Amino acid sequence: ILSTNMSAEPEIQYFRNTKLLKYLGPKVSWDFIRFPQSFACHKCNLTMNLWMNLTVGTICCCRRFWDGLCDNNHAIEHYEHTKYPLAVKLGTITPNSAEVFSYAEDDMVTDPLLAQHLAYFGIDM
Repeated sequence: ILSTNMSAEPEIQYFRNTKLLKYLGPKVSWDFIRFPQSFACHKCNLTMNLWMNLTVGTICCCRRFWDGLCDNNHAIEHYEHTKYPLAVKLGTITPNSAEVFSYAEDDMVTDPLLAQHLAYFGIDM
């Protein structure tokens, strides 16, 4: 479902399968709110621009920037291998929102069940 926002602001897309999201990873407690520096991409150990997959809790670095610097595309590779589409950007989680990306839709989305999805991994919004 796409928003019908008629203003100049970009439209926010709602991920259509949030109610179908299943947790396949172990139930763990991530404490990145108190210790953000202790988290790194599970493949390359980068500690910036990290995204946590909402199906299994895997933490990966995200897309390469246009200048080729920074990340190694490990979150995209994880999606291509597993087809688990939703990821939340670590460091953006607040009591009211967070940045959520759908690799299936190749776009930022709003997850109306985000608090529930994060709670599975021990993260309180």
